[in-house]
Amino acid sequence: MKNPFIVTGVVDDPAFCNRVKERAELRTHIENSQNVLLYSHRRYGKTSLILKVFRELRGVTPIYVDLYGTTSIEGFIKAFLKGTSAIEPKTEKFMKIVRESLSGISLALGFDPISSTPTFNLSFDRKAASLDIGVIFQLAQKLAKKKKIVIAFDEFQEIANYGGEPFEKELRKVIQHHDNISYLFSGSQRHIVMAMFHDAKRAFYQMAINMHLDRINTEDFLIWIQGLCQQADKIIDEMVIRDVVARCEQHPKYVQEFFYMLWPLKKVGTDEVNRTESEILEERSIEFMNAWDSFSLNQKRALKLVAATEGEQLFSAENLVRFQFKTASQVTAAIKYLEERDFLAKNGVYKIQDPIFRRWVQRMV
Repeated sequence: MKNPFIVTGVVDDPAFCNRVKERAELRTHIENSQNVLLYSHRRYGKTSLILKVFRELRGVTPIYVDLYGTTSIEGFIKAFLKGTSAIEPKTEKFMKIVRESLSGISLALGFDPISSTPTFNLSFDRKAASLDIGVIFQLAQKLAKKKKIVIAFDEFQEIANYGGEPFEKELRKVIQHHDNISYLFSGSQRHIVMAMFHDAKRAFYQMAINMHLDRINTEDFLIWIQGLCQQADKIIDEMVIRDVVARCEQHPKYVQEFFYMLWPLKKVGTDEVNRTESEILEERSIEFMNAWDSFSLNQKRALKLVAATEGEQLFSAENLVRFQFKTASQVTAAIKYLEERDFLAKNGVYKIQDPIFRRWVQRMV
């Protein structure tokens, strides 16, 4: 049996762990043509969950639109067309329908040599902002042949960067009239996407059902990993599995990474887990250093403060002196910035959201 764990990319069976409840809930919302805001911290598997549910749907046409890296309305249209192209496998037919449906856009087809997926070279006869965005949604309905549709916008927060308020309003105006389409909005910058749907002044206010993607339960991880071990005639002690899951704080991405590295070993015990943790910290060090270098001095001090105290008594005189803060307001300002960027999370007390980044910071305290 090859290594069943996945470190990069979208996760599917056998590397997909549980999420039975979330899958059922998401399918129900989609089948009822409800809009959903799917949110969580980074690397909790939102994209993998979406695509897993899409593969399980019956009688509903799924369209997945990846907005990551788009910087303009032109990029939005290009991403939408790429997602929509999956409905019509015949390339020439798809191109014909697009040309007949979209005026003001010239379209040429290419292929990504690495992924062998279609790429679209677009040119606009006029500014994309002046185009009727509703037309591309009509195109999706036409291709779906009157079936129910679900459209997932992954990294939805990107539209706030290039379209601004006018584009958000235009998009809502189009979406709110679609009774037979379920929209799934997902994003990795949690604070931005939450503000888009929870701020009464924003266009998408109360436009979707909130669905929070939490960590996976330890018992679910245990059952899943033991099942994989059984299939491969491999033995990993239950306490070792629990130790790894606890170190990762039930973080799906890091549990995958730990066991990906542990899987080839003949013996898996505490020493091997410690060594794997050190290797992961070393591999992540450049990523963490780049993030660290982007922080101000007070933000760095705040991270050390939270890491050292586990979020307790952050504003005590002793801790302010220890971490060289002149006033409590400096701590408040630094924490607010770090929370907005999802480096800190509050659940009773503040903590560094990424468990491996927290261990990296703790080494400097």
